[in-house]
Amino acid sequence: MEIMKEKIIKETGQEMYFDKDIAQTMIEREENQEHILTAQTVENIALSEIDSKPGLKIAELGAGAHPQRYPNLSEFLNKNGGRLEWVDQAPIMLDYAKKQVPKIKNIDFVEKEMFSYLKQNKNEFDALILKYSFNYVIPGSLEEWLKAMNESLKENAAVIATLNLYEEGLKPRSFNATYTINGNPIPQGYKPKHNEIIGIHFLKKGGDTSPDPETFADTKIIYYSPEKIEEAAQKAGFSHISLLDDWSKNEKWLNRFKKEYPNSEIKSKALLFLKK
Repeated sequence: MEIMKEKIIKETGQEMYFDKDIAQTMIEREENQEHILTAQTVENIALSEIDSKPGLKIAELGAGAHPQRYPNLSEFLNKNGGRLEWVDQAPIMLDYAKKQVPKIKNIDFVEKEMFSYLKQNKNEFDALILKYSFNYVIPGSLEEWLKAMNESLKENAAVIATLNLYEEGLKPRSFNATYTINGNPIPQGYKPKHNEIIGIHFLKKGGDTSPDPETFADTKIIYYSPEKIEEAAQKAGFSHISLLDDWSKNEKWLNRFKKEYPNSEIKSKALLFLKK
């Protein structure tokens, strides 16, 4: 990798996705109902909000390994001559993703750091999807991040992003990981401050409750407060800003979800919906 790319990968905490063994383990861990429900949720919201005109162009940023989890969106784009750009800077993740959809012709796989990718595409997209990646550490600030999103969109286009809000505070650990703030252990229920870096340290053995569990990989995300997100989105020029601690509070999205996925659980998840 060139020096600048290596620097960005290290600073943003994405090194583990460039290690073949670690990336494969993470892909396997994503084979769970939580990840499937998240994909169904953002697919449902996208189909609820995007225009039905032909030739739509949608990009998923920090897309990962599982494009096959968008069957309804893929069908919609195929019928209407649309395209889905599957953007990830890790070639291992993209190689795996390509194997999942060999017969789908409406997906373009793009190996690119997502912030740089947006800055190179002006007025291109009818929607952006950020399924887990809004809170990834990026080379720019929150204001620059949202401005790049806005400038990449066509008029009336939308951003659909899941958020890390921690309304009830951040836990020191989950089933698969332990967490730190700026490299330090955290107390139960800690409420992060705006721009604090959350370290995620993946457990070698899921569910390990020992005082000092063994980990095998690390990444990091950044916490953005709801107030700062709304302020930055306004400055970026978005005409509509909806920040929900639970996406299902939107009755339109909820009713469609129940119809499209009648056998799926309704999973609470914080969500940001923006419109240019």
